[in-house]
Amino acid sequence: MATDWVSKGRPKGKGKGFDDKFLRTEQGKIVSFLARNANSGFITPDNGQADVFFDISDIVDQGNAVVGDRVEYDLMERRNGKCHAGRIKLNPPPLPPTPVVRKSNPRPVEDGGPRSLRPGGGVKTSLRPGGLRPGTKPAAKPQGERLPQHQELIGGGAAAAAAGIPGRLFGKVVSLKGTFGFLQPIDGKDGTSDVFFRGSDVVGCRASSNSSSDVGMPITVAGGRVFQLDVGDELSYVISPANPAKAMAVQCIKEEPGAWRDPANSVVGERKMDSLQVRDTLTRLQTFAENGMVDEILQEQAQYEMVLRSPDFNPSHLQRVVEVLSAEPMMDETRADSMYRVFADSTPAQSSLRTSILQLTAETAEAAGPKRNAVYLRNLFRVFLELISRFGLRDMETVLPIKEIVEVFQHLWEDQSRRSRGYGAASMGQWDPAVMDEIASSVRFLAEKSKLVDASFLTAKPTGGASRVARPPKAKPQFQENPDLEVLEAHRYENMPILPTAEEVLGASRFHLDENQRTFKDVSDYIHTHFMLLREDYVEPIRDGIRDYLAGRQAPKDLHVYKDTKVCGLISARDGLVYRIQLAKAYVKGIHWESSRRLMYGSLVCLSNDDFASIIWAVVYRRDEDMLSVNHQIDIELAGTSPYDDRLRPGTSFVMLENIQIYFEAYRHVLSALKAMRFYDVPLQKTLLTLAPKPSPPAFVDQSNDMWSFSNVWTSTPGKPPPPSQIAILQPWPEETRKNVDFDPSQLQALQHALTNHMALIQGPPGTGKTFIGLKIVRALLDNTANRRSSPILVVCYTNHALDQFLEGIHSFCEDIVRIGSRSRSDVIKEKNIKELVRNVKPSREYYQARRALLERRDKLRENMYNAVHNINKRQVELDDVWNLLEADAFSRFVEGWVKLQKRRFEAMEDGEKAAYRGLVRRKTTVEDIEEKMDPELWRTIEKDWLEVENPMHAVSMMEPDRQSGGRASLKAEAYDLDSWEELVDEEEEIMELVEQRDRVSYVETGEDVEAESAAEKSTGPVTGFGDAYFELKTGWLPTVEEHCEKLKGDLKTLEWREITDFWLLDVATRREVYRRWLLEVHHENGHELLPELCRQLARNAENLQSLERDRQLAVLLGCQVVGMTTTAVAKFQYLVKELRPEIVVVEEAAEVLEAHILAALHKHTQQVILIGDHQQLRPSTAVYRLAQKYHLDVSMFERLIANGLPHVTLSHQRRMRPAISCLIKPLYPELENHEKVYEYPDVNGVGQNVFFLSHRELEDDDGESHSKSNTHEAELVWSLAAYLIHVAKYEPAQITVLSPYLGQVRMIRNMLRKQALTEDVKCTAVDNFQGEENDIILVSLVRSNSRRQIGFLAVENRVCVALTRAKIGMYIVGNSDMLTRNSLWSNILSQLRKARQIGDALPLLSEELGDIQMKSGRQLASLIPSVSENAAESFFSTRMQDQEGSGVHARAAGFGAALDELNSGRSRWDQSWQSDQRGGRGADDLERWGRRGSGGYGNDRRDERWDQQDWYGKDRGRTYIGREGGKAEELPEKGSLAEAVLARRSGLTATPSQKVPTAEEFPALGLAKKK
Repeated sequence: MATDWVSKGRPKGKGKGFDDKFLRTEQGKIVSFLARNANSGFITPDNGQADVFFDISDIVDQGNAVVGDRVEYDLMERRNGKCHAGRIKLNPPPLPPTPVVRKSNPRPVEDGGPRSLRPGGGVKTSLRPGGLRPGTKPAAKPQGERLPQHQELIGGGAAAAAAGIPGRLFGKVVSLKGTFGFLQPIDGKDGTSDVFFRGSDVVGCRASSNSSSDVGMPITVAGGRVFQLDVGDELSYVISPANPAKAMAVQCIKEEPGAWRDPANSVVGERKMDSLQVRDTLTRLQTFAENGMVDEILQEQAQYEMVLRSPDFNPSHLQRVVEVLSAEPMMDETRADSMYRVFADSTPAQSSLRTSILQLTAETAEAAGPKRNAVYLRNLFRVFLELISRFGLRDMETVLPIKEIVEVFQHLWEDQSRRSRGYGAASMGQWDPAVMDEIASSVRFLAEKSKLVDASFLTAKPTGGASRVARPPKAKPQFQENPDLEVLEAHRYENMPILPTAEEVLGASRFHLDENQRTFKDVSDYIHTHFMLLREDYVEPIRDGIRDYLAGRQAPKDLHVYKDTKVCGLISARDGLVYRIQLAKAYVKGIHWESSRRLMYGSLVCLSNDDFASIIWAVVYRRDEDMLSVNHQIDIELAGTSPYDDRLRPGTSFVMLENIQIYFEAYRHVLSALKAMRFYDVPLQKTLLTLAPKPSPPAFVDQSNDMWSFSNVWTSTPGKPPPPSQIAILQPWPEETRKNVDFDPSQLQALQHALTNHMALIQGPPGTGKTFIGLKIVRALLDNTANRRSSPILVVCYTNHALDQFLEGIHSFCEDIVRIGSRSRSDVIKEKNIKELVRNVKPSREYYQARRALLERRDKLRENMYNAVHNINKRQVELDDVWNLLEADAFSRFVEGWVKLQKRRFEAMEDGEKAAYRGLVRRKTTVEDIEEKMDPELWRTIEKDWLEVENPMHAVSMMEPDRQSGGRASLKAEAYDLDSWEELVDEEEEIMELVEQRDRVSYVETGEDVEAESAAEKSTGPVTGFGDAYFELKTGWLPTVEEHCEKLKGDLKTLEWREITDFWLLDVATRREVYRRWLLEVHHENGHELLPELCRQLARNAENLQSLERDRQLAVLLGCQVVGMTTTAVAKFQYLVKELRPEIVVVEEAAEVLEAHILAALHKHTQQVILIGDHQQLRPSTAVYRLAQKYHLDVSMFERLIANGLPHVTLSHQRRMRPAISCLIKPLYPELENHEKVYEYPDVNGVGQNVFFLSHRELEDDDGESHSKSNTHEAELVWSLAAYLIHVAKYEPAQITVLSPYLGQVRMIRNMLRKQALTEDVKCTAVDNFQGEENDIILVSLVRSNSRRQIGFLAVENRVCVALTRAKIGMYIVGNSDMLTRNSLWSNILSQLRKARQIGDALPLLSEELGDIQMKSGRQLASLIPSVSENAAESFFSTRMQDQEGSGVHARAAGFGAALDELNSGRSRWDQSWQSDQRGGRGADDLERWGRRGSGGYGNDRRDERWDQQDWYGKDRGRTYIGREGGKAEELPEKGSLAEAVLARRSGLTATPSQKVPTAEEFPALGLAKKK
């Protein structure tokens, strides 16, 4: 192949020039040769058209052509419009005639018209193309008429699927003519043409019976099997793409009679190949390629496509496919575009491609056959370049692993070069120089065209093996980013940095933002708008936080500051390169890291040592609680494109800031996906960008294949006939479908809408069954598109809980599902996690080879890294360093000088000293003797003598790096409020659902356990195997030689040590200066300067290892029918989704998802998107309120498309809420109807109303130190009502859920619920986290009650809608109704409640035990419940104080006075100790010590009493004690005022303080009982 691959060279002959256009393949007869030129002549075509000129050099056969020979040729058209013949074949087999169209009622055939070719079908017509007699012209095709069916089906597979046409068809043999015959397609339609086939194209038989007719056609297939083909037999086949003008069946397989009726074999798709068929097909293709039989290869295209879609396809098959595609005749064939495109679009091929490339570096593979590997690598480059030539670099750059294949070649090139110190046939071992030249030429071309490729290694000077560390070219220190004005001026998203720039953070500059509009002028503007808005949503809080810090007004609740942070070392981790940093002790101690949300994995931090004039961005990679508590260390990973930043040098103090308002991991992956997206990657562009787009069906559905099966979808109505099992979905659906299925009309309409629109929108108001209809849609798609899709259906949900629910529903009818993401709580779905499924699949041999090669390369890089770090840390020049620094003769002279010195010393000794001398050097000792004995210990002796110092490190002490401060990094601990650094993480919903826990499972191949990995991580040397390798950086960078010389004076400044011939003649000062120069060169050239490149290579190697694992995951995914992911997982695993290429995407909770998240899940292969949600409930959440209000960032794709006029269906019948509840949301859903089943709900036990608004005027808690809100009065009401419903009304805790729009209130209520065994199982959660869920009884705490009449979240209609639509049987709202009257929605709701008498300041309770009660306060109700009243007051008291913990001043109750304040002050210490007890087990002793100090102790009699786990009181020796759970005693002072006040506070009563201690008889009245 020529080096200039773009110009492939003119093919043999003159018939096919560069600019010639292929028209069609024809047959004809040579009628003459030109008299003046016997090398050219004319051919008369069989179709009766004008004679065609030809040149004899275009005849591809070896024989001589004569007049009268029949030929087959390609009709070519030049630019001037003249036609000629090209690629001429002699004596070809006859081409099939164009069949006649069958009609249901045949009309009389006019003379000269086409007739059927079946036996008895009338007058025989010519077998020439077109099936017409010579001279007749085909009828003109009416305008707008569709192409003949056979032309629509040409190519099968991908070509057909792209047009919604099946790839594999069925037909019945209607005529046999020797070696060929005709098929009547079985499609159930009239007007279908007969299809020609040849016996040689029958490749298999699946029929069990074999005919023995004498008139049949005998067939012999691969493997020697022989069977008979008769008229009436059924065949499956595909249409050949080799000749678009004729319908010809190829890859025919004899089938069982009636096999076409089986849905699994239906014409809606093609069969999948087994491994034997894959092997046989590839063998045929290889044979054709070796013999240059391009036509035969093209005729095998349908089988070729089936091979590339086979689940059994693996890297060994890939090598054979590459061999076919890299054959020169294929690369010169313009008709082969479709075969190359199929390869590029094949997910199995792409998933095997990277593994196949990486395994080439394995030593085992190299030893097995270097020539074979070289040829394969060359063939890969040929195919890559051919794909780029045909389809463009822009398209192929995102598909092909170009970077990986160049890196593999670079590794092999450098490895061979290092071994040989040269280039050529001998130096390159068994690699053919011609092959290497061709690959190198390809790499150079790619480097010119693509930014991904660096070809500098081809011209770099080969490095030898003398140096301990392979030295790359010297590079300037690398920085993570270069935030200058040029970046700020970037106008398009492709050039925008994801991370904030320094100017953006410190200056007043802010990038221009556009609104999220209803329409966009183009796709690039659409992507740019959402990229910039999403970026600003996380940048603004960070920008504000840094500015507040610099101004000294940061709030601990928003920003955490860690001063005096230092770099400890580098880690080669499984995922790449990581920095280990150490925090100052003052910022670590006292924090309960097990439950803290500080420095979570994925949190963004910024570091600076110059008051944030420059910023280094990183994300937390690992936060190990033990490592934090002992060494105060965490691991971080740079968030930019480079894994290394030279500014992160050891010994430098940094200020590190962490903004806790945003979680960067949720933004990072989506922004990366959008940044990598191009305009051609966005599907369904008209629908997404324009107003009122015209609806259209998915690309895989049209009127020729719209008959779908619904037998598994319908649930028939009892007493009615079964609904139709098959429906033509693009036609009006039968009326009996609506009458006979258990769907309401809107659900049936939603199903039809989803299956017949490429962008389907289904709005589901609360309780209307969005999940139900979503599952029906998925089932219909699975039953009818299995063979129309080349990838699984992608199901996306906003939350992990919703995804688990949806996948559990799918699992009930399809077990071929997989979940990506590790936060599943479902036992069923956990088994379907991608990690579990991959673990059960045995990897291929190529995978093991590629992985072994990468691990070996990683270990070599780690060894080099260890050497580099060792050279950085050391402060002495070692023997190896001297060998590298000095030439051999210079080193000999240096040793010679020492030998002379030793001899002089020996000669100066006394005779007795000489006798006792045990040194190496004597009179006859030579330099060679010393060099032979040279070792590090001897060198250390020589070094000391030369420097005339006992410790050589003293000679370099003056060069120690300056200890740089970090700007404001004076170590002064800030007065953190406890509430800011002891936030408790109670449940998954309070941890952001977006956090994906990192998988730390060791590779199973080696059998190494977790302990080995832990030990490896703590070591300081290089670690081989599978653990992390930690490289400790003990000291900072030394100054460079230039920096060092600038501080010198006199001769030392201009000293050139390499010009010195005798180092022993120098004075001591100069010797030590030379020694410093040596150390500096070793420090930088063999240490510091190597770090950037080593870090890059280690990070890249880790990326390749991850890619290898991703290929394994992709192979598992391709074998499944459904893949489930959260929106965050879609962005995080964007490369996996991109390679999976799902054609159908179903998004549940679509109205809660930012449009950018859904956009990141789409790709150019997406053919259908189904969005299910309700934009009138929760909208997408944003971190910046301004972006939601001004720029409409919180408008989802779902809501925007509905506003644009895209057709959608709204479900109309709710099946959840009783009518008294559903009527409250009528203002939002005026068309919503109640299903008949909701009228059958029973009344709520023990309560006078099923729905009630309990109004009050108690103010919310005034806590200015938290963003969230709380209301103690409402918390007590809700807690006591839950206890009443369980104890008195006999409801199960699982039937009750407490909701609140504020997390502060959720925490307070949850703490109360958990303090009682009666209520500890009642679920309490935020409104936003309960979207899509329901329960029998819902208790809602609205919280807001203030003098400013601010209602906050309660003004958001979407949240109100969710809160009021979760209950089935009963709903009880607690709030200040006066606060809500100004809001229009609440005004309507309150008006309806007043009309129904369902609002008031007392809740009517009905109880046989307690009678009718009007409940106004929680304390009142708690005192009436026997099993609760004994300790209810104490629970309220302690809960309230724990919620206030850390502020230093607890809530003061009016009227309790200074005495209560004093007790509260003491109890504050107790509460902190008790909380410590709950976490670390130390609080009991603290409590006892405090009890002895505060109350004067208690007698031995008290210790002998037995008390249970209830609150108690008792008297001992004239003193009154009160106790908490656990039996600890607390003495009440003598003054009755304090005692009664405390008891009143704990019991919930409002007693008037008296001057006496309450008597034993008075204690029960206060809600406490005496225990013995």
